[in-house]
Amino acid sequence: MDYVSSSVYMRSFLADLKVNNNREWLYSQEKRYQQAKKYFLELTGFILEKLQEVDPQLSGLEAKSCVFRQARDIRFSKDKTPYKTHFSFGIASEGKKGGLATYYFHFDPSEAFVGGGVYMPPTPVANLIRQEIDYQAEEFLSIINATDFRTFYGELDDERMRSMPKGYEKSHPMAEYLKLKSFTASKILTQGELTSAGLPDHLVSQLLSLVPFLHFINRALEPARE
Repeated sequence: MDYVSSSVYMRSFLADLKVNNNREWLYSQEKRYQQAKKYFLELTGFILEKLQEVDPQLSGLEAKSCVFRQARDIRFSKDKTPYKTHFSFGIASEGKKGGLATYYFHFDPSEAFVGGGVYMPPTPVANLIRQEIDYQAEEFLSIINATDFRTFYGELDDERMRSMPKGYEKSHPMAEYLKLKSFTASKILTQGELTSAGLPDHLVSQLLSLVPFLHFINRALEPARE
């Protein structure tokens, strides 16, 4: 795919959608929307294929099942604009909303980022991940201190609980990780990176560096899926 021209097209469409976020405008721009969506689906398919070569958990997934819908869920939101002004995908073995660790990419003219993990899991799910970190601390540290992981992401995203989760002492050597609210790593992409011809391959490299981290989380969640 000619990523440079397709990225320019997607950016242009999303920028216009941001200032015309209503159903009438989108209906009038249906051809542009379908073309922009097609470009993003092609990018998703390219990345998914590369990930599947390394991550057997993704076998059988199709790109179209990984792309999030454009329509927003406005039922409980003060913001009643009907559409998202970004494109995004979530690649996970049981689907983007299955609850397992996910490879994620957010294409936005204002703020784009790449990463993965489990975002703000409910307490029972978070506790399973914490238990695995507690039991397999050495393995966990080796994963997040791996060269590729550190090069791309540095640290895990750091929103934490004020106090230790129930059952763990304040002095626990893994306290900073046990207090995490989300178990994710992410990296903001510059606009130069977003429009670069090399971005598809760069995204693949960044997401592949997450494979051990996501597999660690998914292993922790196995009891919840039995």
